[in-house]
Amino acid sequence: MHESSVAKHHHVPRGSFAADPELRAHVTELIHRAYFNLHGIPMATTDHQWQAAVTATAMQLCLDVRVQSLSTRELIQMFESIIRVSEEHLNESKRHAAMANNVFYLKETALDALALGPLLPPRGTVSTVIFNRTHRGRVGAVALDESAA
Repeated sequence: MHESSVAKHHHVPRGSFAADPELRAHVTELIHRAYFNLHGIPMATTDHQWQAAVTATAMQLCLDVRVQSLSTRELIQMFESIIRVSEEHLNESKRHAAMANNVFYLKETALDALALGPLLPPRGTVSTVIFNRTHRGRVGAVALDESAA
């Protein structure tokens, strides 16, 4: 394994740094290696928009002085972290989208909230928070006060 070529570009201005084809190829290779390390399949099997976002993030990180001194192994580990965080957010957004489109869940959440008290704040009070409760998505579940969580 060769050392990162990121360090040798430390003197290059920011604009040309991101456009450097050698660096772009190096970072792309490392991000693909990181994905393969995590999943055992090529990154090319994933959504192209997601690939572009993760690669752009890796390129932006390589502009940071603190990253330019990292070894190849450290870069791959950092890129694995980027992938994990992104995938966690994607999974969470899919879960939220499923709840937002689930008629039964929405109905039960509204009924739970109704049972807790008035849905709207008293007249004349400006508030962006209508409920100060967290519903865990189960029918009959007791809503938790967020300040206690």
